[in-house]
Amino acid sequence: MLQKSIHKKKACLTIGFFLIFCTGIYSQQQTRLDSLVSVYESGSYKKQDKLLILRKITESYNDPEKIIFYSEALINEAKKQDSTGYVYIGLTQKGNALLLKRDLSKALEIYFEAAKIDRKGSQTGAMYITIADVYSLMGNHNNSVNYYQKAITILREKKDSLNIATALYNLGDEYLKADKLDSALLYTKESQALSNKINFRIGEAYCLGSIGMIYLKKGNHLQAEVNLNKAIGLLEALNEYAAICEFLISMSDIYIKKGDNEAAKNYALKSLELAQKYGLKKEISDANGKLSELYENSGDLLKSLTYYKEYIKYRDSVHNLESVEQMADLRTNFEVSKKQKEVDLLATRNKLRIAERNGFVFASLLLVAILVISVYFYTQR
Repeated sequence: MLQKSIHKKKACLTIGFFLIFCTGIYSQQQTRLDSLVSVYESGSYKKQDKLLILRKITESYNDPEKIIFYSEALINEAKKQDSTGYVYIGLTQKGNALLLKRDLSKALEIYFEAAKIDRKGSQTGAMYITIADVYSLMGNHNNSVNYYQKAITILREKKDSLNIATALYNLGDEYLKADKLDSALLYTKESQALSNKINFRIGEAYCLGSIGMIYLKKGNHLQAEVNLNKAIGLLEALNEYAAICEFLISMSDIYIKKGDNEAAKNYALKSLELAQKYGLKKEISDANGKLSELYENSGDLLKSLTYYKEYIKYRDSVHNLESVEQMADLRTNFEVSKKQKEVDLLATRNKLRIAERNGFVFASLLLVAILVISVYFYTQR
């Protein structure tokens, strides 16, 4: 999804835009951030500048706890100054921080509060996309589809082409996730056409990738490969590495379907190398999972287990929740032990098959030897 999975692709384009905007402008300017915080804490500024300073601070932090702290200060000050625009910005920042913490229910609550501020404008349409994305992350398909449709209706009225393309894409991705492939293809192609019209290159690239994944599920491997290759080429120029990793795994799946395990492994390895280079934990986990599957299929059980351990380790590190942190080691040990037992069982079965085959061969040779000896003694009589 235009950042929805971005993760599998559900962290969504809109959320991605918010986070990129909020962190991209000032994230590399730590000195300026420290200066802004110092100015804010000293109180040596004009009252009318306070909202702007707080906004810039929330946009500069990557730490969700810091973002929440300063966004709440921004919301409170904006309410005092009767600035609904800054209240909206503060709520958006707070919701994004909660999303980073994976506190989806609270993030959803904050996003709904923000949506009330501008009920019929483009801001509400964009916020409905974000709300739909969160419902998708929560696995609530019906609510997700409902809010994408609401967003599209509002945004069409406002002729907000960029957000319409985003909503259409994310709705298509939601249908893809639910295996409703015809609907997925319909909305994704509409998003692709609009993205191309407004020169929205990242949207066009994501659409190509999703169309490739849809064709893969439909069994049209040729069209799947063509679209995925185009998407990867465009995304390389845009430095969208998480999406490239995901689409490389889809390429691996195409070659699994073709029965070419070596090519499938090469695509999965490319995905893993790229994910490791850029520290993309979810993509590292996915690539390791795919390689574990591929090596198990080819009978290399030791390598399969090695990749499976890495898959579990990175999978759990993606779920940044207290319960996961507390249970990670226990569950990892259990799942790896379970996998080890499966590997041992497969190895034992293979040994039994070999022993059975060897026993049959030995018995056959022994029988032949007995017959030869019998014939020899018979002819010597």
